[in-house]
Amino acid sequence: MLLFLVHRVGLGRLAAALAVLVGAALIPGATPAIAAPTACQELRYPVTVPGATGQFIAGTLCVPKGATRVQVLVPGGTYNQTYWEYRPEGAPSVREAMNAAGIATLNVDRLGTGKSSKPLSALILSDVSAATIHQVIQQVRPRFAKVVLIAHSVGAGAARIEAATYKDVDGLVITGLTHLIDAVDILPVFTTLIPVQVARAADARAKAWGLDAGYLTTTPGSRYRDFHRPSVEPRAAIDYDETNWDAFSAAEAPGVVAEAMPLTTRSRQVTASTLMVMGENDIALCGLGPLDKPIPLFGGLQVKFLSKVGSKIGADCTSSEALVRSEKPFYPNARSFDAFVVRGAGHSINFGTQAPTQYPVVSNWTNGL
Repeated sequence: MLLFLVHRVGLGRLAAALAVLVGAALIPGATPAIAAPTACQELRYPVTVPGATGQFIAGTLCVPKGATRVQVLVPGGTYNQTYWEYRPEGAPSVREAMNAAGIATLNVDRLGTGKSSKPLSALILSDVSAATIHQVIQQVRPRFAKVVLIAHSVGAGAARIEAATYKDVDGLVITGLTHLIDAVDILPVFTTLIPVQVARAADARAKAWGLDAGYLTTTPGSRYRDFHRPSVEPRAAIDYDETNWDAFSAAEAPGVVAEAMPLTTRSRQVTASTLMVMGENDIALCGLGPLDKPIPLFGGLQVKFLSKVGSKIGADCTSSEALVRSEKPFYPNARSFDAFVVRGAGHSINFGTQAPTQYPVVSNWTNGL
């Protein structure tokens, strides 16, 4: 039987936990009059992980009254559930906006992150991460008519593998992952990802987790450069991101990189309706590749090799229409493919000041399935 904490949650802020209960009923949360009452509860979903026992995925299930659709929200690498809870400049968070639209949400911590189990890092391969998401979907699906998987970055790699392998979702929303990585702009990120116990040695969370050296995270003060530049975002957004850092397993990275490459991606096996949402300024996954950029040499000299028209390495994120043209060919078996570009946003789109522009797009798309 699932153990869970029952929370009173409105579209405002989360309140303190009321009690630890077994099999208790949902408690309605206080919400604005225009939105359906939403009840939230923290859950643990048991999952099987080869090489480990007693593993589980932690998640927060929020269900508006009468909801028939659920979105499973999967954060990216070094993120947890808090990624979907950030309120850009006082606007609702993604989770709150979806609930206000009458859509249930299951906001999860991926295996090895947040409140979920943390087995040996070497066990968390991308296919294993995908399999745990699949197991969660199987446990939540009987309650809802439609299940939509929404994922970001590293989490989007696992989500795409899940949808391609198990074909158990009605919709797939991919954010922060296209089909080619710009090596010039992604390399700086890897220089700031080091073992948690080194990067965050003074942090109480790192000490409590006791993670092995295969669990990586960002060094303090590096998250703007890694996940936001060149977007201009409020100091509060960056501070929130820095405060809520998390870890991810280095063993998961090769599978995610493979998912970002045209020859090894499994997106061609995705049959679910698919929506891609990207930040206009996601420089590692959008735009022209290394040959279109000046390469610094000694003495301040630079050399630039001009590529031919149409030889872009990253996706074309100049507009929603351009993104459809750029990425749709990689999803030939999807029931449908749509895309949306968040103006001014970097890689982690939920922090951008224009993040709320995606809310009606995602909610209307979900309700239209």
